[in-house]
Amino acid sequence: MESGGVSILSIPWRGSRCTAAVGTATTSTAPAVTRHVGGVHGQGGPDADSTGNHVVVTVSGLPSSENPLGIWYVDAGLGDALHEALPLVAGVYEQPPFRLVLEEIDGGGHDWHLAHDPTGGFVGMRWSAAAAEMHDFTAKHEWLSTSPDSGFVRVPMAEKRDATGVDVIRGLILARIGEGAVSDEPLTHRDEWFACLAEVFGLRFDAAAPEALDRLWDSALAAHRAWENTRQP
Repeated sequence: MESGGVSILSIPWRGSRCTAAVGTATTSTAPAVTRHVGGVHGQGGPDADSTGNHVVVTVSGLPSSENPLGIWYVDAGLGDALHEALPLVAGVYEQPPFRLVLEEIDGGGHDWHLAHDPTGGFVGMRWSAAAAEMHDFTAKHEWLSTSPDSGFVRVPMAEKRDATGVDVIRGLILARIGEGAVSDEPLTHRDEWFACLAEVFGLRFDAAAPEALDRLWDSALAAHRAWENTRQP
């Protein structure tokens, strides 16, 4: 999307969750950028536990023919959902291979909800229109980064969105959703797994200590073995 010579693009963040990555993207002085407290949720819908697990970003002051009010919903860390910014206007938006529904809650602009496509990686995400600061996310960020109960701690995961689909690796399994869809066999060899992270997702660990890479691989392999055990008859 372009307006007045300014472009809003999807941003390929590397090696970070949304609560860490998006904070660094919101320091520009023009156009106006605002953070909001969001919550990615599952089938049960938005709740207190999910609130604060996602940093939502809106950008204002960029009117266009499709969005005269000039307010845009921009997301740099929502996994496989957005590929491009959306007008902050309720409606249905096609971003292949997904169909996204943006809803204004209560019609007063106080809360918004994004319903993901049923084939996507999560159900939906709700956020408050009120402006937020990064300290509003500190407690949830710490829990997501360190708690043994956090999915980000239990299973390593990376996603790369493009115009026709998404590449995703969960644990040791690489898959493609959308154009060229495929689900590969587990990458059970260490060198093969790290090569995939580098070549597909641009994740390289040149500055990481060898023991840190050992822990990462051991964790990924253990999570995969545990998952395999749950599938045994």
